Amino acid sequence: VDIMLVAGDRLSVDQLFDLAQGSQLLVAMQTMTVDEVVEDAAFAIRIPHTDHQPSAGPAWETPMQTIVSTVVLINVLSMGVSVDYAPKHIGWIVLEASCTIVFCMELVSKLGHYGVREYFAGRQCHWNICDFFVTLVSIVDIVFSIVMQTMVAASDLTNVSGAVR
Repeated sequence: VDIMLVAGDRLSVDQLFDLAQGSQLLVAMQTMTVDEVVEDAAFAIRIPHTDHQPSAGPAWETPMQTIVSTVVLINVLSMGVSVDYAPKHIGWIVLEASCTIVFCMELVSKLGHYGVREYFAGRQCHWNICDFFVTLVSIVDIVFSIVMQTMVAASDLTNVSGAVR
């Protein structure tokens, strides 16, 4: 007897016994709890297990992601605070440079582990390319900030020397 069940359908006792004829459902119900029968039935219709499991990555990758995520949060918070509190202070540039160094370390470690081809064309290539460009922009921003800070300091020194004369 073939009975197709749709979600929400209920079986009468007679239908259940008809279903059980020629199968092990009746025996299972006599020796197992209802929860165990339901669990076994649910397990029987799952997609068969394959031996291929996606790789979890190297052991250092999860701690690295946690560290980088924390540094991103610190970097974003510092950017927001620096807008209102002493935006030209050298400490903000030092903090941003420190964050950029962490981003560079992540980039170099991933490139070293995966290689250039896997990093830019592998299964995580979209995230890696995004990380690469964000890190590149961070480096350019730091260089630009240092050059501007140096120019401002030189300009201030010129103004001071002019005032002294």
